[in-house]
Amino acid sequence: MEDQYKNIVEGLIIRIRRYNQTADIDLLRKAFNFSYEAHRNQVRKSGEIYFVHPLEVAKILTGLKVDYETIAGGVLHDVAEDTDVTIDDVEEEFGSHIALRSE
Repeated sequence: MEDQYKNIVEGLIIRIRRYNQTADIDLLRKAFNFSYEAHRNQVRKSGEIYFVHPLEVAKILTGLKVDYETIAGGVLHDVAEDTDVTIDDVEEEFGSHIALRSE
């Protein structure tokens, strides 16, 4: 992950720890990295790297002080829709609670 995004992620993790000291930080870092890698070659019509969108979602959710699993789900929300990653892949990596299968 590029340094500029690492810095944003680490800032978000600091904010999350302030209101939730029991948050699974390793799982959050894994979700950010997974999303970054899945969207690595995607660019929006504006020319902006796609990963900025999941970061903005994470900023909003962190501002709302939601639980870490919801933040992880938010970071991953477009992975199965917009990349070659499947819901099964997300479930395998993060569990059904975060993948939120609706079958």
